[in-house]
Amino acid sequence: MSFEVEWNGAFEKVVLVDSAAAAERVLAALQMTSETNRFLGFDTEWGAEGQVALLQLATESVCLLCLLPEVSLQDCPTLKAMLVDPSFIKVGVAVALDADLLKEQFQVSVKGCLDLSRLAFREGRVGGSQPIGLAALSQLLLGLELSKDPAIRRSNWGLRPLSQQQLHYAARDALAGRDCAKALAATCRPPEMEVLAWCQELLDMGTMKPTKIKKAPSPEDSGEVRVSKATLECGAYSCVTKFGLRRIVGSDGEQLLHMKDRTVEGLLRRGMASICRDSGDEVVQLNFTPTDHYAYAGLDAAERNACVGCGAYGVARYYIIPRVFFAHLPQQCKSYNCHDVVMLCPKCRAIAEPAQLSLTQDLLAAHGALRAGSMYANENFLSSRQIAAKKAAITLKKGGRGKPFPEAKEHALREAVAGGLGMSAADVAELHLTMAEQLGSGSLPSERVVQAASSSPESLKGFLRSWRECFVKALQPKYLAEGWSLDTGLDGRFIPSVASSLEWPGDWRCNTCGVHCFGRSDHCRCCKTPKPDPEPMASVAAGA
Repeated sequence: MSFEVEWNGAFEKVVLVDSAAAAERVLAALQMTSETNRFLGFDTEWGAEGQVALLQLATESVCLLCLLPEVSLQDCPTLKAMLVDPSFIKVGVAVALDADLLKEQFQVSVKGCLDLSRLAFREGRVGGSQPIGLAALSQLLLGLELSKDPAIRRSNWGLRPLSQQQLHYAARDALAGRDCAKALAATCRPPEMEVLAWCQELLDMGTMKPTKIKKAPSPEDSGEVRVSKATLECGAYSCVTKFGLRRIVGSDGEQLLHMKDRTVEGLLRRGMASICRDSGDEVVQLNFTPTDHYAYAGLDAAERNACVGCGAYGVARYYIIPRVFFAHLPQQCKSYNCHDVVMLCPKCRAIAEPAQLSLTQDLLAAHGALRAGSMYANENFLSSRQIAAKKAAITLKKGGRGKPFPEAKEHALREAVAGGLGMSAADVAELHLTMAEQLGSGSLPSERVVQAASSSPESLKGFLRSWRECFVKALQPKYLAEGWSLDTGLDGRFIPSVASSLEWPGDWRCNTCGVHCFGRSDHCRCCKTPKPDPEPMASVAAGA
């Protein structure tokens, strides 16, 4: 099936294929080489379960839409060769995620992926460190509006047949990526440099940040207890508090959550906690019971350290409402029992984040901005000197973590503040630091979005609901606690007493006291009875 879509002042040919043979015929007729088709617009669309349902590739002469899994990529040698050849540069926004999904679901290792938001940032076309969407890039680089109708974007792409609106939407996404890459190359690439060399350093940059291990001085060097924080290979971390790889419990034996390492270190130094053994494992036991470090979000996902999407282990906090907006919400919406902070594994996060980013861009576009920006980077309202002054003022007011700054560093920071305020560094006082810190306050796009949403209780509730709907539709989580709803009150809380009734993968029930125990627990949290061996548990389940 072939048709045309209007894009960038021309009618582009689009071919929809539903078999490997059809895809091979189209590509064979094109006789493409990486020299004539250096940039390939690249994108995917997903079905309801996160399965890739459509692959889009925009070449110089045609946009190819491949229905998946109808088109077997393993049976398309020409198409597969293009995907794995790094000299064909696959361009788009968040393309590394698309490549990861194709590798996971279809065993095709896509190479030569180039994220246009990274390229635009490197070339100085966009500022700040926040991601910028394809629609915003199209407006910036091409002067074209790329429609991002939420109804189409969030539709189930796994259903057949796809509607005409879906096909046009998908084709324009790939075409926009191709043309944005060409526009950047035309204006930013040095004439003497080959295209591949120009973007080589940005190719195949992954979606996950590298794992970071918190470093600390050794006990021999500092005389203090060594603090380390366990992280997983994927960059996620355990949300049950760890101190030196030890669990932390209150005087009642319950595990503590979200307590900072530095806080625990101070408690140990002051004799308010001690290191002891519990069933052979070292734990940090407090000699008092804090009142605000339990029942994280009422989802017991933190104590379980399990994903609310699929039940997998190895999770990190995920803000259903992005933090750039979450930070500006009224205080009653931001407690540790917040309805809008959950636990996700990397795979479920990869499914939920694109929908979140898309809604973010929609809201920002409605308020005249291309991206949210960080707390201080807002080039729409602040000059580069003012941004530097704001950063420096924030650093000076935070201090050097209990130690004074080196004289040279403090002088440089005060020079930056003075430069942004148009004064001498010698005259910078505490009042001027406050003035610099507040530069641009109320002007950030994310602040304007939240201010508009907070105009009434009804509009704020609608704002919260829109993010929850986006999260649920994109991920379809299986393990949200009973009591979680789209219409929770403005304080975002619910009673977590039913959380223990959830049956997650690997959970077990104590044979002695009948308490429901988490899958990772080796002992009953009530009576300390050891976890039964898998064989008897399996036989009990079979008998039931």
